[in-house]
This record gives sequence, C-alpha cells and structure tokens, in this order.
Amino acid sequence: MPRGAFLSVSRPAGRRALWCLIWLALIISLAETLARSDAVQSLLPAPSYGMVNRQFELQWDRLRTFVAQGGQPDCIFLGSSQMLRGVDPLAFAAAYREETGREPRCFNLGVRGLDPVNTYKAALLLLQENNPRLLIIGTDIPSYSVQRADRLRDKAFSEQVWVRYRLGEPLVEGWLIDHSAALRAYLPKRFYFTIGHDAQQVDAEEFDAVITREGFGPTDFKSKVLGEPPGADDPQAELFEGLQDFQLASDQLAALEATLALRVRVPVIILELPLHSTFMHFFGNGRADYERGLQAIRDRIAPAPVDFVETTDQNIVPDSGWANRNHLNAQGAETFSRWLGAHLAGLTLDGKLPSLAGVTR
Repeated sequence: MPRGAFLSVSRPAGRRALWCLIWLALIISLAETLARSDAVQSLLPAPSYGMVNRQFELQWDRLRTFVAQGGQPDCIFLGSSQMLRGVDPLAFAAAYREETGREPRCFNLGVRGLDPVNTYKAALLLLQENNPRLLIIGTDIPSYSVQRADRLRDKAFSEQVWVRYRLGEPLVEGWLIDHSAALRAYLPKRFYFTIGHDAQQVDAEEFDAVITREGFGPTDFKSKVLGEPPGADDPQAELFEGLQDFQLASDQLAALEATLALRVRVPVIILELPLHSTFMHFFGNGRADYERGLQAIRDRIAPAPVDFVETTDQNIVPDSGWANRNHLNAQGAETFSRWLGAHLAGLTLDGKLPSLAGVTR
C-alpha cells in the first residue's frame, strides 16, 4: 500500500438510515406521549387544527372540555359572533328551569365569521362528536346578502384541510392533524414565528380569556349611537357597502336548507339573531330589504318541522343592552337569553318541543 494510506471499514448506508428512522420514531413517540399527558397539556395553549379562524379552535377545545367534565350538553347554540355575544347558556337554562322545573345544560359555540354556509359545515363537525337534545342555529338577515357574504364571510373555514378531512376527504395532512397531539400542540405557535404575528390569531387568544366555561363571550360595551340613524362616520359604516344593493345569496339559502335537513339526526331550531331597529338604515331599501330576506327564510323553513324564532321585531332588548347595532352586550344578553329560555320552555309545555333536560337540577 502507498505510504500514508489507511484501510477503513464503513457500515452499510442502509443501516445508518435505519438508525435514523428508529431515532425519529422514538422522538415522535416521546413528543406524542408528552403532548397527550395532562401535566403537559395544562401548560400548553388550546390545540390548533391548522385553521385560519383561531376562535373556532378555542371554542372547539372549550366544548370538548365541557363534555369531558360533565357529559354531553342538552342543547348547543351555534352561530356567528352575534350568538357568541348574545346568548348566555346559564341565563337561558335558569329561565327554562323556572318554567318547567328542569334545567338544561347548554353550550354556546358562537364563532366570529360563521355565515350560513360555514355554520352548516360546523354543524356537521359538531354532530360527529356530540349528541345534544336540541341544536339551536343562529342566523341573521344581513348574512344572506351577496355583497356582504362575499366580503365578510370566513371562506377559508370550510376549505381548511382538517375540516375537509373530517367531512370525508382522504387527506394525509388532515389525518396527521386529527391523530397527532404533538402536531396540534405545535400549530398554535406557527403564527408567532412570522413578522408581526397574525393579528386575528393574537386577538382571538386575548379575547378567549373572557369567554365563559359555557362558551359565552360577554362584553360590557354600550353603544352611544343607537338613538340616531347611522351616517358616514358611524362605527359600523362599512355595512353600507355590503347592504345597499341587497341581493340574496343562493349558496347561503341552500346552506340553510341543508342545515334544516339535519333534523333527521337532531331536533333543530332556527333562531333569528336580533338587529336593532336603526340597523335597517344600512339596507338600500330600508326595512323592505329586511322583510324580503326574512320572507325568504320563512319560505324555506315552512315545509320543515322546525320552529323559527323571530326576534328583531319583538323589541326584547332595550338600547342599553346593545354593544352596537347587531351585537348585544352582557346586559342585553342576559335579557335576551332569559326571554329565549322562557320561550322554548313554553314550546315544551305546549308539547311542541321535547324537554331539553332529562333530570331536575
């Protein structure tokens, strides 16, 4: 052999790759074990499913905790931020108990950005894991506007990989998110690795601190402009753009019909989330546009054995109970929730609705 040369023996490359795979499997197994332990979970934020709408993830996690601690809820409220702000399950249950002697255990899955299309998709997810005695779906007339729906709806919700996987698409990424606790623990952090973070995600985390165990999001803010019609400087002036040419969105109405079809699995009530009387000024044709939208909903609900609770014209909440022209504050939510609890109790006593609670609490 030449001077200075050495004979070396190297292991087969395949063995090295095998050891790498073994170590990778061990690391993943350790991460999964830790992520699933109660001690570690108590230190982590609510898991993420890779969704754009962080508020949905936070509410979904809260519902799972609610079920784990006390069993399936008797009723679930599902809808947009108007539902989140406007219905207090505890006040609702108290009013129902006063009339019937039975107190239902309810949860509010209100989430910002849920229009009728995405509410239907959320209802499908909800019924995969829950079996309530009653599903109360919140809806509002402005959500059926073509312009407003296109501008404001959270389109990305139903397009998220995890949602699509849970609703039947065979997606590997969706399967990983659904089955890996470690991945779900990592995903909430992904926005904090970007410059400036993600404003919606950060806002959702901060707001999450005030949401109750039952999913209700109270606010003490009281609108100062309800005594006058909205103008160009109104805090909600952007609604003029979305409602001036009020045309009904066919996909939103179709989603309402699909939601009604869920009655074969669970009793369903459609609840109109109220608007303040001055909200009508946002519509191009005023109250006539509102009435047209309301009638379209009535026409689709009429053939179905489901109650439609109309609320806007009931004048249930005084001006002091509104956070703005379409959201209630904590005072208004108390009033509205008690009214709703008494109303559904009346339906139960009249034999039009099954009892919402199996036991006296």
